Amino acid sequence: MTYAEGRRPAAATPPGVPNPGSVPRLVWWTAAAVIAVLFVALLLGAVHTVPGQRLDEHLLGRAQRGLWPPHLRKVIPVGLGSVNIVLAARAVRRRGIRRVAVATVVVGASTAASIALQHWLRRPALGVPGYAHNTLPSDHVTVAAALTVAAVVLWERRRWVEASALGCVLIASACVSSVHGFAHRPSDVVASVLLVGVVTCGCLAAVAPRGRRRQRARR
Repeated sequence: MTYAEGRRPAAATPPGVPNPGSVPRLVWWTAAAVIAVLFVALLLGAVHTVPGQRLDEHLLGRAQRGLWPPHLRKVIPVGLGSVNIVLAARAVRRRGIRRVAVATVVVGASTAASIALQHWLRRPALGVPGYAHNTLPSDHVTVAAALTVAAVVLWERRRWVEASALGCVLIASACVSSVHGFAHRPSDVVASVLLVGVVTCGCLAAVAPRGRRRQRARR
């Protein structure tokens, strides 16, 4: 088999390792829709109902018990940003412009959406003590989660599982760090993760092969 000049064959995925690039476009769009519904349900339940606000404030209070470095919510995004710069430079050298583009859109769109939602959404006054202004979603967690996704996209395919597992740990750490210290409510950080999930699935759906293109890619 020959390849066009200037192009290299994609690295083979080891047996048993999931390959996100082989997932049909419809699956990604469906996942994006489901996660979006979960985001709306969380917003309505945790922000617009008395029981939801009370539970949120209760969990926020309990999260202050124990020791946890609150500065991690700022350190993690900075560290991930540095890692992404290195990974993006390596991907460009290996003609991985498409992966760099996807990673860039995920980070940019997620961050922009988070800032817009935090200014646009309103928290109704239902008589529950706590911050009166809206704090959903968390900008720090959104950036951390988006940069984590970007790093996984740019990572070597054969190490995709390990990168994803490490990414989950980093996202969880950013979430706990944001809640510990009263920076954000639990619903804020969960909403951030869901928001990044919607954007990620949408981006992957936009670049996923469909129909005959996917069948040719398997040959």
